[in-house]
Amino acid sequence: MSKRRREKAESAKEAPLLSESVEVRVLSPEIVKAVEKVISRMKVITPYSVASSLKIPMSTAKKALRALEDEGKISPVVKSWKIVIYARGRGGE
Repeated sequence: MSKRRREKAESAKEAPLLSESVEVRVLSPEIVKAVEKVISRMKVITPYSVASSLKIPMSTAKKALRALEDEGKISPVVKSWKIVIYARGRGGE
């Protein structure tokens, strides 16, 4: 093994696993309440429509919609591998 390869292998071993800080987003009750207020005016609810109306990340909108689905306030109408479309459930009307 050449000296260069050996140095490269040693530096790879010493490199930290994450060179950047990791941001963990926790779903707060305030966000869920804001989403609940926004979806009360919508006929069809998608993660994109919620994210764009509240200016929040799509992942946060998806988490909030899943939380509302678990509570029974909305129900999925169409589920595919790419998108879930919700409608207000019996508990939310």
